[in-house]
Amino acid sequence: MYEDYTTFYQKFAGIPYDCTDPEDETYEEDKEKMLEKVGDIDKRLSTILCEAMDDCHTPESIYKLILVLGPIVDRPIIKTDFDQKYPKYVRMIEKDLEHIKVMTLMTMTKLLQMTGSKVGLN
Repeated sequence: MYEDYTTFYQKFAGIPYDCTDPEDETYEEDKEKMLEKVGDIDKRLSTILCEAMDDCHTPESIYKLILVLGPIVDRPIIKTDFDQKYPKYVRMIEKDLEHIKVMTLMTMTKLLQMTGSKVGLN
């Protein structure tokens, strides 16, 4: 993917344009080709990134993936696909928080049973 983009960008950057000729439409045509190529690369990248998120099995691994990707996930094509993956992430966090809540209540109950004193369960 990187080589495809680099090759296409070098071709685009190497094309001479006559900026003084308002009738010359070649720049606009080439720009559209470039944007189309970037869109294609974004779609392929989006597929790879969504698969990477599907392969993450813990909230921390998803967090690290999002952190590493940074602004890449804000690209419009990628964002559309990637945003559909966030509910999975939220459910994983909710599950972990529920597990923490149960563990805390169990620990507090055991502590209460061992000491006989009242410990705030709020």
